[in-house]
Amino acid sequence: MKHKTTFIFDFDGTIANTFDVMIDLFNTIVSRYNIKPITKELLDTYLDLPLKKRIKAHGVKYRQVPFLVKDALSLHEPFLKQATPFDGIKEILITISKKYTLYIASSNKKELIESFLHTHDIHVFKKVYAKPTLFGKDKLLLSLLKKEQLNIEDVLYIGDELRDIEACEKIHMDILPVSYGYDKPSFLMKNYHKYIIDSPKALYEYLK
Repeated sequence: MKHKTTFIFDFDGTIANTFDVMIDLFNTIVSRYNIKPITKELLDTYLDLPLKKRIKAHGVKYRQVPFLVKDALSLHEPFLKQATPFDGIKEILITISKKYTLYIASSNKKELIESFLHTHDIHVFKKVYAKPTLFGKDKLLLSLLKKEQLNIEDVLYIGDELRDIEACEKIHMDILPVSYGYDKPSFLMKNYHKYIIDSPKALYEYLK
């Protein structure tokens, strides 16, 4: 890949396969808020919608979201221990780290990400940046660029959701979306008309 020296990775849905874990975590929390639990089948009907519309479709009040996120972060650790890296992603990261500088920028919790990386013996990231919020990743990325003194033209972000695409477009950062994570391939293709990666193997072929 020309002109890129640095890759910034999302965590959930890009490195860590946390889909099932997040469903279990959500269902543990929502009983406190009189919100119905979710199934894979029901969630699948939401995945053609932007995140805010998914929240509304499930009957979650927007004012409840900060409390749900706070509870999720406080209870997340035992659930995350059940998650694993996507097949092949560890080896891919090790290989490309020999040529590129790697970071993580995520809306998960920094301590949980670092614990996951340690558990799975993934020691290739220069630093993990995290801001536990569903929105505002553009600000997190700008903060990373400033603190690490990086030129945005040298950076590529790799993430799996429309909100990642929107955050990068907002700050004019190049992004490589992957469709093996949270957002459905059809949903990503409907909203992003450039190249989309459909597997960790394809990710390696693109980045190497």
